[in-house]
Amino acid sequence: MNITKENYRDFVWDEQVSDKDYFALYGSLDFEEQVTFLKFLLEKYPNYDPRWTEYFFDIKDTWIRAGRWEDLIEFSDFVREKSPISYKENFRILDEIPVLHAAFQKDLEKVKIRFAEATIQP
Repeated sequence: MNITKENYRDFVWDEQVSDKDYFALYGSLDFEEQVTFLKFLLEKYPNYDPRWTEYFFDIKDTWIRAGRWEDLIEFSDFVREKSPISYKENFRILDEIPVLHAAFQKDLEKVKIRFAEATIQP
């Protein structure tokens, strides 16, 4: 069975399936589908191959250039909740985004909350 965007949610992540198949699927998706796919990986396979991490940073950079701060904040919260170990090892840089966004909005209460969230992580 080939992995496709239509079946990847039902596809069992299998060590026997070539990494090239997964990366080919990712490359065939549009930007929003890539985000959905990577969130799926984090949610279902929190100990996924760390090579996927670079794609998360590509998404982060795209959102920063587009000023999509709310998407970045939602993603940061999602990663922290669904994959705390991966968050600690690979995504701590995301902690700065919600704090900076709140600071730019001059929302001191939100800055305090977001900073506290960032500092209590394992």
